[in-house]
Amino acid sequence: MVLLFQDQTNGQGFDIFIVPYDEPKITQATFLMDEPSGVMNDPQNITIDGAPATEFFSTNAAMGASAEIWFLHGGFLYEVTAPQPLDSWLLQIMQTVAVHLEVSK
Repeated sequence: MVLLFQDQTNGQGFDIFIVPYDEPKITQATFLMDEPSGVMNDPQNITIDGAPATEFFSTNAAMGASAEIWFLHGGFLYEVTAPQPLDSWLLQIMQTVAVHLEVSK
């Protein structure tokens, strides 16, 4: 499942990719499969709604330089991505708004 959030007035936005995940941590193989560039610059350990998460900078063909936050919660892998210039904005949203998503298995 992919959720897209965009402010129509200024074009700022981010997306959340959600997939079932039964491993206790995010493996390197999963990272390389979901992040073909293999780029994880300046990784920082953070917490999102009580779950350990990693915030980092990367790059992708569709967006170019990106800010990403990946975490596991409730049997799902969440990959949150925004353009790199919006990294502070994305982090503020993810740390101040507890979003609970119920995903059908």
